[in-house]
Amino acid sequence: MVTADNLRNESKKIRSADLLLIRTGFQKYREDGRERYMNRNPGVSAEAAAYVVSSFPKLRALGFDFISLSAVQNREEGRRAHRTLLTGRDFFIIEDMDLSHVPRHLKRVLVVPLFVEGVDSAPCTVLGEA
Repeated sequence: MVTADNLRNESKKIRSADLLLIRTGFQKYREDGRERYMNRNPGVSAEAAAYVVSSFPKLRALGFDFISLSAVQNREEGRRAHRTLLTGRDFFIIEDMDLSHVPRHLKRVLVVPLFVEGVDSAPCTVLGEA
């Protein structure tokens, strides 16, 4: 699980960013280990979400290389994290990214969601410029 302590360790780098990409390496299970990828994902703790909101006011989006912000094995924790990140502000959560070939530093990232009326999530295309 991604914790507030994980983020504190990188806070100087995150402070000026508007997008935080978390590369755990977990996407390696997407093809070879699909059961693990779908049912035992890391997730983001509610404490980490609260830390993001309170410490990084410039941050507008969070992306990561596992299937969902909510760890399947701890759904309520994930629901709290979702509410914390999304309530009262415009914020994007980009789930299920393959970050294995993304350089550490990007100049620009474009996130292009397919907005669908009446739903609270959507597929998106993400383009990065190194």
